[in-house]
Amino acid sequence: MNRLTNDLNFLINLQKMSWKSFLVYRVQALTWIFANLLVILNSIIAITVIYTVSSGIPGWSYFQVLALSSITTMMFGIVDYMVAPWNIARRLRVGSMDTWFTKPYSYFMILSGGFGMVWNSASFISGLALFTYSVMQLNITFIQFLYFALLFAAGTTAFLMFFIMMSIVSYHLMKSGHFIDNMESMLSNAGVYPLSVYGVLGQIIFTLAMPVGIAYYYPAEALLGMIGPVAVAAALLLAAVITFVSRKVFYRLLRDYSSGGG
Repeated sequence: MNRLTNDLNFLINLQKMSWKSFLVYRVQALTWIFANLLVILNSIIAITVIYTVSSGIPGWSYFQVLALSSITTMMFGIVDYMVAPWNIARRLRVGSMDTWFTKPYSYFMILSGGFGMVWNSASFISGLALFTYSVMQLNITFIQFLYFALLFAAGTTAFLMFFIMMSIVSYHLMKSGHFIDNMESMLSNAGVYPLSVYGVLGQIIFTLAMPVGIAYYYPAEALLGMIGPVAVAAALLLAAVITFVSRKVFYRLLRDYSSGGG
């Protein structure tokens, strides 16, 4: 319990430090926040155009796709706020992680609290606003929302752990954060639309190999009543497995890290 309390206090202090550093440069802060808001605006425009010029995505209404897109925006907002995987790979490469790893806290807590980008809170907030608006246009029951909340929490945790693991993989394979940065960009673009548009193979890839679906698609299906309790339980189990495996691989690869950027 003492270890957990110390880790949480460390995380809170890291967040305070990040926000203070961010707010020192107010013009830069506002610029980054505005840039993040443009991302969700772009998604809204794209979805609106699709449903204006065509019948849309089969099986999905306009507001359902908006809700899906908002969930993706919230999820990536959380991940980038906490982690920013490319930043971890970069710091490992130049050796600036050495002093951090000597601190008496868990590696996961250090990496998930000290190297994110606080301006991505704008992505989460804008996504939450769109989510609230979309849900108000839909007939959502309490149990559907409960299933969504459970899956979103479990899926985002699993995806966060997966991305932390992949930042270490990116460092080991390429000594660079470009790989993980490009992967995140590709997955965020893919997450605007239902996995069904990518076919069976695409659903498998985005569920198991690059599990973005576990964080946005299946929670959205639960919210919209497209899956029942058995499928929700299966998705929760899959999220737990992804979290466990990612954590194991993360710590195994981290043991091969040599200080000084080696």
